Amino acid sequence: MALFFLLAFLYFKLGPNNWLIVSEVDKPQIEKGWGEPQKVGINTDKWEGGAYVSGDGEALFYSYYPGDLISDMALGQLKEDIDIYYSLKPFNQIKKHALSEDKWSEGGVMVSGSDVYYMSDRYHFNSYDLYKNGHVIFNTPDKSEKDPYYCAQNDELYFTIDGVIYVYKKDKTTALPAPINDGSFNGQPFLTLDCKKIYFSSTKGDGISKILRAEKISEKSWSEPAVVVQSRYGVMEPALTDNGQIMFFAQVLKSAKGVVNSDIFYIEKEKNN
Repeated sequence: MALFFLLAFLYFKLGPNNWLIVSEVDKPQIEKGWGEPQKVGINTDKWEGGAYVSGDGEALFYSYYPGDLISDMALGQLKEDIDIYYSLKPFNQIKKHALSEDKWSEGGVMVSGSDVYYMSDRYHFNSYDLYKNGHVIFNTPDKSEKDPYYCAQNDELYFTIDGVIYVYKKDKTTALPAPINDGSFNGQPFLTLDCKKIYFSSTKGDGISKILRAEKISEKSWSEPAVVVQSRYGVMEPALTDNGQIMFFAQVLKSAKGVVNSDIFYIEKEKNN
């Protein structure tokens, strides 16, 4: 309790937009078996999100926007485009990815072998198509496809349209059934290597984005999702290392002045979990 009052004092003393203090006050709640959330060194007072970690945990890809993305999108006036950056462990230096283009926005990176999947609004401003190595692979008329995830073992491409998670397999696109899709926002899917577990962002229940996990029972059936990470204003965009021991995610933070920011965190499985 004393720590809370100390943080609250520093929060108002140092300023309502001091993001280090804001993130300490609004720590996410984590599922049992995971350690405390750790902030990645590349975070700034701008918007970092869409985190994807390489299977070996050595490279971090993410989206960067120099402002309050939520407020600017609501106004329909982005100050600049959204770009893809990457950082190598220990994640304290950054570089813009070669796939980033001036004027257009990119995000939702995932890597499978030598292939890089992502989304871009190159041909439809503020409406995304799915790309692989710089070339369009999925473009549904009048729809915005986001956050591709290719699960190589089953040759499945997962993605999101309007808060619904779809899978493309054997030339057929299918929405995942309930309890994955249920009328709330569900998106940003991440699959384990065997394609049997899905982690995703969802506003189920209270309308606030949280990270859920479900297991595949059959081709048309999934288990009831369990909450892995949640916070006051929302967490999203989960990504795990191949061994499942480290998860990266983005957390939405809000200052006392109402400024919204997003930073990238990671958690590690505790021993014997």
